[in-house]
Amino acid sequence: MAYIGQQPSAVITTTAQIQDGAVELVDISAAAQASLGTVDFYGFKKLADGTLELEYSNGSDDVSVANNNTEQSDKYAESFVSKRGLSFSVDSSGNLNVTI
Repeated sequence: MAYIGQQPSAVITTTAQIQDGAVELVDISAAAQASLGTVDFYGFKKLADGTLELEYSNGSDDVSVANNNTEQSDKYAESFVSKRGLSFSVDSSGNLNVTI
C-alpha cells in the first residue's frame, strides 16, 4: 500500500499505485492530515416555526444525514463539507453570512 506523507513503507510515484482511483484517509500520514486542516459537515434545516437550524459535526465522523423513519428521508434541506470553524450569522436583511 502506498502512503502520502512521511514514508512508513512506500511512496506513491505513479497513478497506477492508487488502487481503484481512491486515496483513503489511512493512506495519508498524520502530519499530512494536520497540514491539510480539519473539516466539518454542516447541515441546515428549517424548523416548523420558520427558524433556521444549523447542525455541524465538530470533527465527529458519525453524523446521520437521514431521518430514522421508514422513508429514510433527508434530514437537512442543504448540507456541505467545509473547513472546520466556520461562523454563521444572519444580517438585518435576512441574509445568511459565513465567516472563515
